[in-house]
Amino acid sequence: MRRILMMVAAVAMLVVMAVPASAAGPDFVVELTGEQEVGGGDPDGFGIARLDFDRANRELCFDVDVFNVDDVTGIHIHDGDVGVNGPIVIDFEFATNGFEGCVSVDRAVLREILRNPAGFYVNVHSVEFPGGAVRGQLA
Repeated sequence: MRRILMMVAAVAMLVVMAVPASAAGPDFVVELTGEQEVGGGDPDGFGIARLDFDRANRELCFDVDVFNVDDVTGIHIHDGDVGVNGPIVIDFEFATNGFEGCVSVDRAVLREILRNPAGFYVNVHSVEFPGGAVRGQLA
């Protein structure tokens, strides 16, 4: 019996070791809506942002899908609580990356986001809504 338990434990360890760290999924999955914009955003717009922070390399990889938002001009993470507009702390470099890519993140900003994700939000800007078409808090 003991030998069987040891074999089961060994197989379980191999399975765990074979699963890549990213299999756990992104650090944040953020629901984006126009309703969350301070002063209102695109009433028909919505989307989702998947954010994965690489702490070792101080990098953010993202994949953003938006719907019913035309002429997107930028995507950022801003410092700000619910109902409060704040400054950009991470630029997704939309002109270069589009809706998915990876960007460098300042160590202090990364630490603060991971410590207090509710104090930060993803904002998608468009020609019609330059202040923000859709928004979502990280937590």
